[in-house]
Amino acid sequence: PQVAASSAAAPTATPGQDQASEPMPGRYQVRMPPPAELIFDVSQGPGQTLRATPSRLLWESNGEHYRLRFENVPAPDGGAPTTFTSLGGVNDGGIAPDSALEESEGGASAATRFNRDAGRIEFDSGASAALDTSAQDMVSMLMQLTGMGLAQPAQFRHTLSFHVNGGSGAQVVHFDVIGLEQIAGAGGVIEAWHLRQQTRPGKAGFELWLAPALGWYPVQLRSSAPNGLVTLQRLRSMTPAAPAAAP
Repeated sequence: PQVAASSAAAPTATPGQDQASEPMPGRYQVRMPPPAELIFDVSQGPGQTLRATPSRLLWESNGEHYRLRFENVPAPDGGAPTTFTSLGGVNDGGIAPDSALEESEGGASAATRFNRDAGRIEFDSGASAALDTSAQDMVSMLMQLTGMGLAQPAQFRHTLSFHVNGGSGAQVVHFDVIGLEQIAGAGGVIEAWHLRQQTRPGKAGFELWLAPALGWYPVQLRSSAPNGLVTLQRLRSMTPAAPAAAP
């Protein structure tokens, strides 16, 4: 998310053609997470230098519709941070985005539209891809994972697969479930499920840790750039948020 985008570059689609050559991932049981605001301390580099500005994830939901905004997400390569916005609802596949927007502090932006009437995902580049019922964007995938833990924790085993869309392309993303680990945070040590994205050698990597005791919300996000630069987002605080307003 850049969390998923940081883990593997999205391939470029040809307008009118489907990008993914792999079969679409199967669906999971998902429950809409309750509204919450998460603040993450951001550190980067060999000494994990703490950045002055934390990242902030605001998840607003009324059970049918949601608004998700993830601000000041660090770029894996040390570049300008990105803000991600996702709007949508819920369907048989779980969290169901209608639109997603990525805005870099450097001024670049990219929008993704989930055209459910046409059954297509549409990108700013003019490219499109087939729309799977359970398709996610770069940050809605985080809430999809949280909702999976809330609905059925036994789903967290072996490999989890998602059709993730953002920027100018789509990809099938696979996470290996590493297992339960002890994570140190501001509130002490907490148990969290460690997931690691499968990536090709020489590509950026992404990992996340989900804490059952905190409603399966992410307590740590880790990305690594091909040049070896490691970026860590560690949960500082989590508070309830307001329900989302109907669109």
